Amino acid sequence: EADGLFDQDRAKLAAELDAARAREKDLEAAGAEASAALGRAIVEIRAALGSADEAEDVEDAPKEACAVAQVTIEINGRPYVVGCENGQEAHLAELARLFDRQVRQVSQDVGQLGETRLFLMGALLLADELSDVKLRLAQAQSELARMQSDQARVEVRAVSALEGAAKRIEALAARSG
Repeated sequence: EADGLFDQDRAKLAAELDAARAREKDLEAAGAEASAALGRAIVEIRAALGSADEAEDVEDAPKEACAVAQVTIEINGRPYVVGCENGQEAHLAELARLFDRQVRQVSQDVGQLGETRLFLMGALLLADELSDVKLRLAQAQSELARMQSDQARVEVRAVSALEGAAKRIEALAARSG
């Protein structure tokens, strides 16, 4: 009779452990997916604005270390000469291409509004995209936190189940011994 009880307990614990392992794998996959989404959002934000860390580094750097490079960018078919920190030319050119695409899209959609209004509309569209990215980032961070909490609860339940199984095995061993 003790063997049958032991087998039932073992089968139940094995099923609980299998379920906990499956949930853990699901949580790991969801965590990886959330992490990838977070990474993509960070890349999009950096592409739109540049890294805030880089901006802080520039502010903290000695003025003589912040040499200024001149870069000619083209927005809506017109060249503009702008300054940037040495080494940031390629990044500035990419930001200019992103802004130029927005301005050209506004121009195609509503016609020539004048340079200032085109630039304003392009900037507002980029700000809207940035706002959406920040919202998606916050949602991904929230989902990741929820998944990590779920994983911790599953791990606690699995440990508890294993400890219970160990106690039952010890009790069975003590009775039969």
